[in-house]
Amino acid sequence: MCGIAGAVGAGASEDATWSQLKLLEHRGRDASGVFSRGPGSVGQTRLAVIDLVTGDPPFTSEDGGKAAVLNGEIYNYRDLRTTLIRTGHNLRSTGDTEVIAHIAESASAVELARQLDGMFAFAVWDSARNQLVLGRDRLGKKPLYYWSDGDHLVFASEVKALLVHPAVPRRLDH
Repeated sequence: MCGIAGAVGAGASEDATWSQLKLLEHRGRDASGVFSRGPGSVGQTRLAVIDLVTGDPPFTSEDGGKAAVLNGEIYNYRDLRTTLIRTGHNLRSTGDTEVIAHIAESASAVELARQLDGMFAFAVWDSARNQLVLGRDRLGKKPLYYWSDGDHLVFASEVKALLVHPAVPRRLDH
């Protein structure tokens, strides 16, 4: 179990994402990390199950402009990794999260999601295009909550990590 969180918009910041991750520590205390660039920030707390040595988040694309975070497991990551290496990608880990960042270099959001088999929720922040891609497995096994007011989008693995973000109002919407 891991936790993911982040935001896009004026309220997106590294500090805000770290505040969200602090509330998700119980989902993974082995490592955590944040990628924040421009109007977007993504972060992950990690429970080390796969790739105990080089699997700490977040993972970036080779150009450093895209970052991926993951809650769950990509079952077919070994096959995806082999294909990526064969086509010239340089992967630094042996885990499943990094393949998402590399696939996102050339695939659309829909193509990316279609290539993944597993139980997962993920986020990819593309800082060059100012685009956030959120995805879940087809059955929705891993949680992914979000809030948006049109100017901001905040997401997390748990609702309480949404509420700690400064852009999210803490009032009942009747």
